[in-house]
Amino acid sequence: MSKNKKRLLIASIGSALLMAGCLNMDTSNTNQNEDKPKATSKNTHTDERYVSVQDYTGEGYRMKGGEEEEKIAKKNREEIEKAVKEFFLDQYKTEVEVQHMIGANGAATVFVKSKGLLNFHTYAIVPINDKENKVFYNKVRSQPGDVERAMQTALYQISNKEEFDQLQKLTANFPKKYPIVGENPEFTQKFSYTGYVTPFFYIGIRNHALKPLLETYLNNPNISEEEIIRLYNSKQFETENIIFSIHLYMKEKTEKPDPKIFKQLSDEITNAAAIPSGSYRIHLHDNYVNKLTGLGNKENSLETNFNHLIVKQ
Repeated sequence: MSKNKKRLLIASIGSALLMAGCLNMDTSNTNQNEDKPKATSKNTHTDERYVSVQDYTGEGYRMKGGEEEEKIAKKNREEIEKAVKEFFLDQYKTEVEVQHMIGANGAATVFVKSKGLLNFHTYAIVPINDKENKVFYNKVRSQPGDVERAMQTALYQISNKEEFDQLQKLTANFPKKYPIVGENPEFTQKFSYTGYVTPFFYIGIRNHALKPLLETYLNNPNISEEEIIRLYNSKQFETENIIFSIHLYMKEKTEKPDPKIFKQLSDEITNAAAIPSGSYRIHLHDNYVNKLTGLGNKENSLETNFNHLIVKQ
């Protein structure tokens, strides 16, 4: 495969993930959500393209093309998993376990979760020539910078463990206080790919804010948690470069996003003490997600304006 074809393949799959991937890419670039297409259906609870978020575990999740590639990937799953694991161990000094794989145009996209000290989700691209029924095990790739950003979110979590515990408790408690839910945990586990995630929130790292800490880890993957905390320097980054995106859904299928609840959620994040530093954006959707993309964003979704994020220092 030529270099130009490789670049085209990686770019096309990266674009597909950007449009179809587990909600969390909206935290990676400041302008992405301004251009993200939203569903225009007025009755998502009767539209066959949509499914209740509580029921959605990824059935129907697809990228453009890839039907034949997925068949080939399933037949060669064991070898693909081995190649992907070797890729991450060689390139990123980290063991991973495969969560799921789907076909894409000219490749299999493999979703993985790290093992060991760092806790992050990411993905790999394994080129496939469906015409020749051939898998290029020695050509495993990822979109440039995506794995590095995912690893940085995990390093940020380790460096701010107590604050993350507080944020997890706060967001996990939202469904107890309001008639809302988070993402189905099974979907989160199978299809997340941009770093440290939960069914309630995702993190985006802009401008490689924790690159020095990442380089330290790559030079010494046996580094301890204590050493990471010691080396972490909060002055290394601006809060605008750490973006938390909180996605919540109305619990009942017939309910539209409630502005009152959205305001209460915003106030809770604004007034929360001891949660991680960063810029926060809240999304409140109705009960439905698109089966093809896993996205809940629609015309009726309520979202924090990206130019007025909730900033926690």
